[in-house]
Amino acid sequence: MTKLQTSHFEKPLHVWVPENYDAAKPHPTLFYYHGTSGQPTIEYLRLYTKGKDWVLIGMTYIEPGQYQFSAENLERDIKILHEVRETVAQSVNLDPKRIFVSGFSKGGWVTALILEKDPKVAGGMILGAGIFEPTTGAHPKKIYIGIGEDDPNLAMSIAAKNAFSKNRASEVTFEIWPGIGHKFPLLGIEPSSDSMKQWLRVQAGIANQSDAIDWMEDTLAETKKSPDLSAFEKLETIESMQASPYAALLDKEGKETLADALAEFRADPRTEREQEARAQFKKILAYESKDRFVSTIAECAAQYHKIAEAFPKTKYGRLAGKAVERISGILKNTNK
Repeated sequence: MTKLQTSHFEKPLHVWVPENYDAAKPHPTLFYYHGTSGQPTIEYLRLYTKGKDWVLIGMTYIEPGQYQFSAENLERDIKILHEVRETVAQSVNLDPKRIFVSGFSKGGWVTALILEKDPKVAGGMILGAGIFEPTTGAHPKKIYIGIGEDDPNLAMSIAAKNAFSKNRASEVTFEIWPGIGHKFPLLGIEPSSDSMKQWLRVQAGIANQSDAIDWMEDTLAETKKSPDLSAFEKLETIESMQASPYAALLDKEGKETLADALAEFRADPRTEREQEARAQFKKILAYESKDRFVSTIAECAAQYHKIAEAFPKTKYGRLAGKAVERISGILKNTNK
């Protein structure tokens, strides 16, 4: 890793050239914007890429604290991004058609803005964040959106998914990370999101159908025989497999195998109650993602409370209870 000092920032940026770098061929580049109190870093991305295939650039901001959105600030930040890219390209062979941006928390919100406004960016990863305003989806992108199931930004991440999906030429992968809140998906120092790893491999051009078939067969067999997973947990695991980037690479037989497994667990009586709770929870979550008006989220809190009372022993009954607590905190801060 090298440090790049620029005239724009007091702190140097971090640049990682992949271990398998080949100066004779252009490489994809991934910029990473850190959270509110963070520093320029590429460490999380380096774990997910294993230090290979991608040129990684850890960015920062001119102004600390919360991002002060304005058309002028966004235009300035996009200009800086491309100036940094041009500087790095003087010594590293970058592919101008595969420039990606990413970020977590504050960085995720900034990433969404850049993806909406900059046609030169091929795509990116919105992590632990959402979108400030609905986008027209004018520029087709390849986008991964990841969010913890207990993250306060969950509803707005769904708004981002819906907004960017308006452009049918865009490819949007959406994943809810189970069991975590507003955190990057790691288990210790190991990446815990298979979908994000797959997305990075697909965009780097190193994934193939054979990889996808092996992944599907191994993961499906392991899921089905696991004594530690309930029938509903197995259902959700298989659903997440079907939404993963590798699923699109499967041959016809592989896709049918996944579809058959899904049908089996959706018809399993042991999952019926959980599926009912989930359907009601997702309906309210979709409504919450429409806007951030106090009246909307207050209405959602009341509906979440009903779900929590009706399905107390289910996963989504418990998540509904947490949603009530989350919205109560928002309303309390609003009334101060």
